[in-house]
Amino acid sequence: MKDFRIEFTNERIIPSGGLAVVGAILGKSDFVKRFNRMDVTPNRSQHQIKNGDILLTYTGMQCMGKPQFEAVHAHSSCN
Repeated sequence: MKDFRIEFTNERIIPSGGLAVVGAILGKSDFVKRFNRMDVTPNRSQHQIKNGDILLTYTGMQCMGKPQFEAVHAHSSCN
């Protein structure tokens, strides 16, 4: 994994700039594995999508400042 250097700057920061750091932190944790083990199947309509994938997607959207989950469609390749 790549090392990150964090420093203060006056430069413009793009919204997706923090995704690499957040991804690295989540990659070192067992975040996805723990949520994939949770059984919430009776409450979901699309069982083929794993819990960890949903939470990673929502976390990424939060990092980009888009708190509405519907904003995922703007970033998907399916439209």
